[in-house]
Order: sequence, then C-alpha cells, then structure tokens
Amino acid sequence: MVAISAEKTNAIQAIFSRSKAVIGVIHCDPFPGSPKYRVKSVSDIVERALRDAENYISGGVHGLIIENHGDIPFSKPEDIGHETSALMAVITEKVRERFAVPLGINVLANAAIPAMAVALAGGADFVRVPWR
Repeated sequence: MVAISAEKTNAIQAIFSRSKAVIGVIHCDPFPGSPKYRVKSVSDIVERALRDAENYISGGVHGLIIENHGDIPFSKPEDIGHETSALMAVITEKVRERFAVPLGINVLANAAIPAMAVALAGGADFVRVPWR
C-alpha cells in the first residue's frame, strides 16, 4: 500500500502516477450475514465482481475500488462481521490477480480497521474512508 501523510498531499498522484484518475467502483452484491443476502453462492458474488471489474477496465478506468455496497443497511464499523472482511479479501485477491491497476477498498460504512485488514490480506493499494 502507498503511505499518504500530511507531507504528501497529492494522494492521486502518489497512487495513480497521474494528476487525475477515473476510478471504477465495484458495488458487490449482498454478502452472507447482511440483511439483504438471499442465498447466493460466494462464487456467484465473486464472479459478478470480476465481471464488473472487467467492464470498468475495458472502459478505460485508471483504478478500481471494491465496496460491500449490497450490505444495506450498513453496519456500524464495530458490528461488521468477519465474513464481510473475509469475502472482501477474497474478492480483492481475485481482482488483483487479473488486473494490474491500483486497487482500493471501502468497507461500508466507514470501517477503517476492516478496510485495512482487507487491503493487506487481498493486496490492495489503498483504502477509502471519509474523514468527516
């Protein structure tokens, strides 16, 4: 991962090696353990994420972010289950294996610690956590 600090203010330049970047967001289907999950196999969830990634890459994006967007309503960060982090790490690793673009993680809603765990386990380059 790229370390960004107050001294290095241009995160886009540091991560993407350009001043502006188009980032495709992979909105994953609901995960096991979330309220909207409806007995879909884990492999189906992974395959959908990979298809979305392929479509974004084909469209010319400079990078990707993976989100557990289907897990509505979002849990508080301290209530996010280990199954969410585990599946996001698997998806991240699969996307990383296929596509050589900067890859980010956003565990909704605003779960910085699970996002860091997913990024490290799955090989992502950055995490996105709103700070305000």
